[in-house]
Amino acid sequence: MNKKEAAAYLGCSERAIERYVKDGKISCSYEKGKTRTVAVFTQSELDKIKYQSESVTPAYETIPEPRQTATLDENELTIYHDEPVGVVEVGDISKLSAMVELLLVGQQLKASDKLVLTVDECHQLTGFPREMLKEAIANGQLSAKKIGRSWRVKRSCLDAYIDDVL
Repeated sequence: MNKKEAAAYLGCSERAIERYVKDGKISCSYEKGKTRTVAVFTQSELDKIKYQSESVTPAYETIPEPRQTATLDENELTIYHDEPVGVVEVGDISKLSAMVELLLVGQQLKASDKLVLTVDECHQLTGFPREMLKEAIANGQLSAKKIGRSWRVKRSCLDAYIDDVL
C-alpha cells in the first residue's frame, strides 16, 4: 500500500504518514515505481496505528456554552448568564441598564473609545487615507510605535496630529 492509500486508510494526511515514519511508529520499504521509488507500507502496521488512534481519548471535550436567558415575573426581571446576575424591579431602569452592561462586557470597544489605535482605526476615525497616516508616521509627524507587525498610535498623538494638519 503506497503513502496516499495509507493516508486514506488511516484517515489522515500524507504528511502525517511521513511523520509516523520519521518518529519510527511505522516502517516502510521502498519499491521501484514507474518514475521514482515509492514507499510501501504493510497492512499489519497500519492496522496497529489505526487501532491505537481509535483507542486514544481526546485531551479535551467540547462543553456547550451556557445560554443567556431572561425570565419575567410580574414585578421582577431576572437575568441569568452563567449564574444569576441579580433580580431587578422592572421600574428601576438604571439597575437594569447596569446589568445589561455586565452582560455586554465581552464585546470589543469601538475605535472611538480606545486609547491606542491601529492605522486602520485611525483611518476610520479621521477619514485620512492610510497612506497619508503611514507617511506621517515615517516622517515623524505622527508619533507611533511598531508592535508586532502593526503600528500603534496613542489617541492623544492622533489628536495632536489632527490639530497640526487642520
